[in-house]
Amino acid sequence: MFTLRCLLIFYLNSFQVIQSLPGIIRIGALFTSDEEEELLAFKIAVERVNNDLMLISPTKLIEEIEIVEPYDTFQAGIKTCLMVKSGISAVFGPLNEIASLHVRSMCDSMEMPHIEVGWNIEQQIQRHSMNFYPHPKMLVKAFKDLIKQMEWESFALMYEENIEIVFATEFVREMTSSESQQKWKIHLYKFDDEANYRNDFRDVLRRKERNILLHVKTENLYRALKQDFHTIDYEDFMYCNATIVCYTMLHRTSPELVTLLHSWNFHASNFEMDVETPINLKTSTALIYDAVKHFAKSIKAADISTPISRVPSNGQKSCDDINPWKQGTTVINQMRATESSGITGLVRFNLAGYRSMLSLHLEKLDERGLVDIGKWTDFNDTGLIARGLSKDLTEIKDIHNKLKGKHFIVSTFPVDPYTMLVQSIKPLTGNDVYEGFCMDIIQELSKFLGFTYTIKIPNVKKSLKLNVKTGKWEGILGDVMYAEGDNEVLGIVDLTVTKEREELVDFSHPFLNTGIGILFKKPGKSEAKVYAFLDPFSAPVWLCTVFSAILFSFFKHIIGRVSPYEWTNPNPCRQDEDIVENSYNLRNSAWFVVGTLMQQGSDIAPK
Repeated sequence: MFTLRCLLIFYLNSFQVIQSLPGIIRIGALFTSDEEEELLAFKIAVERVNNDLMLISPTKLIEEIEIVEPYDTFQAGIKTCLMVKSGISAVFGPLNEIASLHVRSMCDSMEMPHIEVGWNIEQQIQRHSMNFYPHPKMLVKAFKDLIKQMEWESFALMYEENIEIVFATEFVREMTSSESQQKWKIHLYKFDDEANYRNDFRDVLRRKERNILLHVKTENLYRALKQDFHTIDYEDFMYCNATIVCYTMLHRTSPELVTLLHSWNFHASNFEMDVETPINLKTSTALIYDAVKHFAKSIKAADISTPISRVPSNGQKSCDDINPWKQGTTVINQMRATESSGITGLVRFNLAGYRSMLSLHLEKLDERGLVDIGKWTDFNDTGLIARGLSKDLTEIKDIHNKLKGKHFIVSTFPVDPYTMLVQSIKPLTGNDVYEGFCMDIIQELSKFLGFTYTIKIPNVKKSLKLNVKTGKWEGILGDVMYAEGDNEVLGIVDLTVTKEREELVDFSHPFLNTGIGILFKKPGKSEAKVYAFLDPFSAPVWLCTVFSAILFSFFKHIIGRVSPYEWTNPNPCRQDEDIVENSYNLRNSAWFVVGTLMQQGSDIAPK
């Protein structure tokens, strides 16, 4: 009996400790107008925290959201001050690096927890801030392991904004440090402010650099590749021969991520936001979602040791008059000590407030889309464990070794602008006789792969002729199919790939699209209309036609009455009777006009 009573008292005391959280906890967030996806994820996370009975129930999170301009630090400061006065317990964002610096400083002076989910250019955070985004040094280490495994000896690092020079500097410092056993040749490129990527890529091409490390914004990545990779539509790049890989923090097999994407449209409609379901969630969106849930779990744990309470400071005139929140340090320290699991994997922090025990998934683009081929972790010595990278490199090297030193017969046919005769006053021989697009391609391939070639023009025009007598193809297809001796023949010409030809020879994959296409609309079934016969002409035309027929009928009636030739004896056999009649009354006149108009004629004809 005594034991049961003690257990009951212990249970009641524990229940009271858990329930000591206030009924409402306010949290503030700063977003820009173009961060609708992150804003919706923030609202969804708050709603799911409130519906989860195992977190802080019956306490509810109430969000206070402010929209700011990307680089307006003054506006961000004012709205942060207003949110703090209303009694918030944490500030999320903004994502913009410059505005986040100002908000971080304000929160530190007021001992208000500040939660960041974006790039930190200072690489050091304040006492009351923490960042869910990986530290730049950690990302540099991940890319270094990737470059080692891909066996790069030189590469080009291309970044976009001046603020990203921090990453570029840290990257170059790490790659060229004295501790590094391998030395790389690195070329740095900063894209123009106008995002004219073509000039920079031309410079890379002139340097004959084949390896590129891109560090650009997600919204500009498609344009960069055409001239945070996992969030774009990558169908245009699936069938190229380039090896394209990327790191992602998202755990795509996470049940929570799958549930979030499936319910995205429902939540967007519920919150009256016009945000379509993303093909792949942006990293910032996933981090803001995990940050809200991690905050809820942390504040529950912090309340067990120190009761959490927050009183609005609306009576203060300015932010300078706001007293520091005494429990803010407790909350931020508890967030750093708490571990949680989210759609970006394990959420754990070090004492400095940065992510630790981080795992990044390595994905490669192929015909199926982005495929997970490896994983990088910072908590063991193995670093990157990937499959498929070294295999691709080995296959490429094997191809180079097989083709190096070989000689090919290149069969083509003069067609402008692909293969043309060189207009020169000097006599030319061999391959110098021809120029054009096809000649440029085979010349560059021979330089890259180390083979030689001889241009051959077939006797039969082009490559479409099948000899009926012999049953063999002639022209370019014949040269490729029936190569004589040990000669190896390549055909290079503007040739359409058909099913019949594809069964005969191997075609290269299309690598250039001119964008020319034919748009044809298939006619659909139209609904039957009663007055469809009136469609050829508009209403005014029909009215004029009817009015003309009526007017002409009236004039025909008048002329018929006036003309003496239209008055005839109805009984020709009785010539002595003085009775005459006129056939052109109004009805007959109208019938004559209608019959003439319809080209069917009538029984009445003018005399």
